[in-house]
Amino acid sequence: MFFLDTTPNTSSYMIAGYTVAFVLIAVYLVSLIVRWRNLRQDYTVLKSIEAEEKEKAEAKLRAEEEAADAKTVKSRRNNARSKSTAKKKTAAKTAKSKTTSRKK
Repeated sequence: MFFLDTTPNTSSYMIAGYTVAFVLIAVYLVSLIVRWRNLRQDYTVLKSIEAEEKEKAEAKLRAEEEAADAKTVKSRRNNARSKSTAKKKTAAKTAKSKTTSRKK
């Protein structure tokens, strides 16, 4: 009696289960592909932003160096002028003292 019963036909459930599993796997793979593309786009945008910031920083550094060089040149000119002015004053004092000593 127990062995005389026929086994139920569950092949449609098996096919439905495999279909659901394959659809879920396909959706997951599509999701991974879309995420990968978005990550690559974000990476290229970040790299370009980083390059722009680096260029800005280098330009700022160059400008600061040029300003410092200009200050150095200006201070050297001022030092040279003050030295020549000091020499002229010393020479003028010496000449003045010679003329005053002659008068006495």
